[in-house]
Amino acid sequence: MVCSCGEQFIIQTDGNDTCTMCGVVGRSNFVNRFDAPRDSLCQATYERHKRFRDIVTKVVFPCVENHDYIMYAYLKSTNTQFDTVDDVLKAMKSSKLPNKRYCSLHTFCRFFLKNYVKPKVNSPLLLIKMSVRMFTFLESAHYRKCAGNFFNYGWLLRRLLDLLDCDTLKQYVKPIKCPKRNEFYENMFCSLDCKFDRCYVVV
Repeated sequence: MVCSCGEQFIIQTDGNDTCTMCGVVGRSNFVNRFDAPRDSLCQATYERHKRFRDIVTKVVFPCVENHDYIMYAYLKSTNTQFDTVDDVLKAMKSSKLPNKRYCSLHTFCRFFLKNYVKPKVNSPLLLIKMSVRMFTFLESAHYRKCAGNFFNYGWLLRRLLDLLDCDTLKQYVKPIKCPKRNEFYENMFCSLDCKFDRCYVVV
């Protein structure tokens, strides 16, 4: 479509000629990959509670994701059905893969653990919501009271699962074996003196 204003067209960011006089859109000069409109660049920011929610979700709902495929293929290549969760964990540790994917331990147990039984969780979505609320509460308290490093996510998740009486999932979270680190996190957890009553309120 061409207007009668003469040669008044300019090329807009969407690749179309638009008349500067009447605003009529003319022929398209769109060139793929070069004239394509581009969104403004957005800087991705790391947020602890989002990372924690991802970890909790993988523990509650074990499924293979893109980042899990290499470790999944490695465990499958062993052609082994493991007897215990610890055996699966040892096999993951013994691999020479740079990314062990310990956060996906439950996923791998689901496929490679002999006699695997799906853990019974009455309200999985509620469990995720409550865990993230408790985490956010702790994060805020840590920001106010502590100047050092934050908790290890696995340690903190195991601690919160204790508070939520969910031992069936705790076994699928890799524990920290170093006594000094466990003591350090436990002391820091107690120093925050968090009361979680308000976190249990479901919105």
